[in-house]
Amino acid sequence: MKSHEAALLEMKAQGRWNGSFNGRESTFQQLSPYVGKLKSGIVRAMIEYFTKPGEWVCDPFSSSGVVPLEALLLGRKAAANDLNAYAYCITQGKAQAPASYTDAAQRAEKLLSYVERHRGEQDLRKVDKWVRSFFHPRTLKEVLAAFRYCRRNRDWFLAACLCGILHHQRPGFLSYPASHLVPYLRPRLFPRRDFPQLYEYRPLAHRIIAKIERAYTRPNITKQWKDTEYIIKKCDARALPFDNSVRLQRK
Repeated sequence: MKSHEAALLEMKAQGRWNGSFNGRESTFQQLSPYVGKLKSGIVRAMIEYFTKPGEWVCDPFSSSGVVPLEALLLGRKAAANDLNAYAYCITQGKAQAPASYTDAAQRAEKLLSYVERHRGEQDLRKVDKWVRSFFHPRTLKEVLAAFRYCRRNRDWFLAACLCGILHHQRPGFLSYPASHLVPYLRPRLFPRRDFPQLYEYRPLAHRIIAKIERAYTRPNITKQWKDTEYIIKKCDARALPFDNSVRLQRK
């Protein structure tokens, strides 16, 4: 039997993880950006070699959830943890993704119905000024209502999709012109006087639907997706190991 080191060198020589995987990986891996994200091809090759279907794969620092998602897609069970709230949200969102676009779209329609009824209740005076500076006030009210809905319904998938369209200068995103991965405004590159259309109200509705459509371009899930088993925690990794008391069921 080959040593683990020899096996990894052979995988590398075979080009198992050469190049970009954006056009090959599950589009669930692209729900929301993350700095220092692992290549899904590397993760997939290692899970296939070191584990068998039905076994647990544990990632105590899951960041954007690449490892647990690949584990679930390969028929393994996933145990994940990250203390960072953003990382936890994305990891949960990937694991909790509905089994079909139809299911996801139905959930989005419920969210948008809630936003329509409750966006007027959002008090922007309670939002930090630097956060308000990123959005048209009407857009920000819709975003706040949407996240309130996600929290109340523990809908991590929709929350992760929202995170994925918050910041950018392209029309499909919600903010004023901003960087994508580490948000900061770009008024010098896109001055308001020269690009007034980039500072107009950006409705949430069609942007969140378009985001979900992109997520289901190539989900790579199987018929067994609804039955996958996973545990996701948000705690100091020193508080592990995982236990069965927090095992979650997909909606």
